[in-house]
Amino acid sequence: VASCVNAKGGPKGAPVPMTQDATWAADSPEEEPSQGEKPWARLVAINQNFPGCELLEDEVLVGRRQTNKVQVNHVNVSGIHCKIYRNDDVVFICDMSRNGTTVEGKRLRKETRVLEDGSEIVLVPSTKGNKKIGFHIHLTKKKRKITTGPEVKYDIRDEIGSGAFAQVKLCINRSTGEKFAIKIVDKKRFKLKNHSARPDALKSEVRILQQLDHKNIIKIEDVYEDEEKLSIVLELVEGGDLFDSIINHYEANDRGFDEQKAKHIFSQLIDATEYMHEKKVAHRDLKPENILLKDADTVKISDFG
Repeated sequence: VASCVNAKGGPKGAPVPMTQDATWAADSPEEEPSQGEKPWARLVAINQNFPGCELLEDEVLVGRRQTNKVQVNHVNVSGIHCKIYRNDDVVFICDMSRNGTTVEGKRLRKETRVLEDGSEIVLVPSTKGNKKIGFHIHLTKKKRKITTGPEVKYDIRDEIGSGAFAQVKLCINRSTGEKFAIKIVDKKRFKLKNHSARPDALKSEVRILQQLDHKNIIKIEDVYEDEEKLSIVLELVEGGDLFDSIINHYEANDRGFDEQKAKHIFSQLIDATEYMHEKKVAHRDLKPENILLKDADTVKISDFG
């Protein structure tokens, strides 16, 4: 639930002066929260005539409906205007309104965005004679400040794969909420495994792949490097690999793919390989395990080494 105090710090229900025919309320528990129950965020109203709220539940609906945890009764606020929720330590806002929700100056329309500590959320922009309606969100759990590396831009999450010299983890763009995969290469292990005569072989390969732009090749989004690791942010493909798809299909149907499906997959692979060769790039390890499925009909060549 969300518990609220008014602008002067009084309890919910105390008279609060309102302007522009708007009211702001929120549900409060019948009893005080238990000693161990602490808010994970606070909403501080931009317009001081409205109360602030403490967020205890992982998901909070904001809007005009009385059933919302945070109710904002204003003609320009939708029944459910937006949803604020957290997934572990990452906080998101999803616009669900007819007019949009503005976060840090950018209007969202049915979009989701990551919220940072102090982000400004505007439900109704200011008009002549009327102040804007909205709030700042303040996260109670402060993280250490990150100044370098992929964590500045991305929130790095759970491992989704691993190899002899690299881990692959889920990561989320802190500004947009978009999901990617990040391949974290241990440079020392890579060098021992590959016995490369060129110390810069890995970086050279990444530079080449950054030039590739084909619908059937995994796209590199960002690259970061320090003394120990090379971190490559990649397009996220969640459909598994072609090898597992072939095995699962055979076990379920007692036969391989039909000719039409096999032809469609092979056509995409030939098209992508021809494109690479035109760019003077060779994969050198093209096999079903290194071909990912974006969906049932679209393949993506990955893992260039």
